[in-house]
Amino acid sequence: MKARKAFALSLALLISLLMLPCIVPTTALAESEGARSSNTTVEQDGLVYSIYGDHAEVVGEYEPRDTYAISSYVSGKPVTVIKKINDWGYAKQASTVTIPNTVKKIGDYAFSGMQITTINIPSSVTSIGNDAFQESRLTSITIPSSVVSVGGAAFWNCTSLRTVSFQGSDTSLGNAEFSGCSALTTVTLPSSASVIPRDTFKNCTALSSITIPSRVTTIGWEAFANCSNLRSITLPSATSHFDGYAFSGCTSLKTVEMLASNFVAYDNFVFNPIASGSTIYVQNDTVKNAIDKELDGYIYDPNATRIVVRHPGSSFVTMYRLYNPNSGEHFYTGSAAERDHLVSVGWRYEGTGWTAPKTSKTPVYRLYNPNAGDHHYTTSAAERDMLRRAGWNYEGIGWYSDDAKTVPVYREYNPNAKAGAHNFTTSKAEDQMLANSGWRQEGIAWYGVKQ
Repeated sequence: MKARKAFALSLALLISLLMLPCIVPTTALAESEGARSSNTTVEQDGLVYSIYGDHAEVVGEYEPRDTYAISSYVSGKPVTVIKKINDWGYAKQASTVTIPNTVKKIGDYAFSGMQITTINIPSSVTSIGNDAFQESRLTSITIPSSVVSVGGAAFWNCTSLRTVSFQGSDTSLGNAEFSGCSALTTVTLPSSASVIPRDTFKNCTALSSITIPSRVTTIGWEAFANCSNLRSITLPSATSHFDGYAFSGCTSLKTVEMLASNFVAYDNFVFNPIASGSTIYVQNDTVKNAIDKELDGYIYDPNATRIVVRHPGSSFVTMYRLYNPNSGEHFYTGSAAERDHLVSVGWRYEGTGWTAPKTSKTPVYRLYNPNAGDHHYTTSAAERDMLRRAGWNYEGIGWYSDDAKTVPVYREYNPNAKAGAHNFTTSKAEDQMLANSGWRQEGIAWYGVKQ
């Protein structure tokens, strides 16, 4: 009887247990969901790996070595991610790291500050994180076509880096990618790049030339700032948008060729400061006039296709030529502010008339006729005084003539005009054309200098 009661109780307990809901340990559940968090760390060949449900990641090192060979598989899991190897500082002395072709991602700060001089990035890698190689000792790097994105400052301040090559066409770049790479001389950018981000080549003082991909539309803030050895650059027809100071401090930049038909600067000083004597080649007046405004505070010699920059402290003055369609007068001034004011009230800007010396022994006097409303210019003090007695207002010295008599400026007189009766030009062809039209040739008025 007692045996039967014991059996019945045992059976009831068993049935109750079978009716309870199934409870799965959380660790097992995590394994079944792909193990988003690591359960195990493994030390192998000097490196520390975190093991997940379907892969492993390099997360640090546990002993200093000169060479690290990252394993393809650890605990049967493929190693797909490299995180910051030098978490504990030992890895900074390593000069060689081998990356297996199982790795897909090089994480933020992965090789930051390490002594590595070369590294082979396998074609399995699709992304490189922020600051991944910053301040390392790399001398060259090739980014395979499999890499679709490179994080900001990935190679920041790699002062030994000389050569960079992107094998793919669609790799996107982050800000300050090569900023401070003072030894960088050769760069091949992704062919389909549309933006050169801010600070990309800032302070790359050895960079003397670079090819901008044809699809680039925008040059970012200080993208080439302080590239003091950059001598020339061609900006493709797609490149029309510039952020501030994009080429500021490029003190050796002598030639800029702009192929775009438009120029949009989100801030002034895109090219400021730029070396005196630099030439900016442009496509049309729209770009030329935009660059004129951009170079505020400079003296420049613009014509239809180029702008020759001269600093205010140079020994030359650009003489601007303007035309009043209402009165027929041509006007000449060395003041960019006066030029811009006259354009704003309807005068036509006709470009550079000539280049004058900043000073000489031969001043050119400027006078104004308050009755007719036109100006006259002469090197003759006697003519100046005669016009003053006739009621003209003397406005001072307009500019100076070249004492070396390098470039003649011819003077013509229109006997039929009531205003704007005189014209001045360095063009012998224009001088002769006006003579053929009834103007009187009055010889050489003064001299300019060669540009």
